[in-house]
Amino acid sequence: MTITYVRTADGQQVSPGEALDAHGTLRPGITMRTRSVLMDGRYVPMTDADKDRRRAQVVAYNARIGSAWRDPAAQHHDGGAAKLRDEALAKITNVYERYDARIRDAWR
Repeated sequence: MTITYVRTADGQQVSPGEALDAHGTLRPGITMRTRSVLMDGRYVPMTDADKDRRRAQVVAYNARIGSAWRDPAAQHHDGGAAKLRDEALAKITNVYERYDARIRDAWR
């Protein structure tokens, strides 16, 4: 493991003798840099079928998002429930009630 000591004031690299005191602690104005590796996950190799499925999902997502501006109504995949909610919201004449209803039902 490589440890680099740097003087904070000017960014110059310094030797360990200059960076550490007699007890081995960093002196004021010195920073220490070292490489680190995070080991919070594990690597699972993907099979060719997994790669093909992932690629197909990405292509489908990009196609759906890329054409969303053309027909926003086609983006609803909830079997028409969103249309019914929108029609119910349109019947509410008070703007604030409509806003409250939209926020209240946003999680659905």
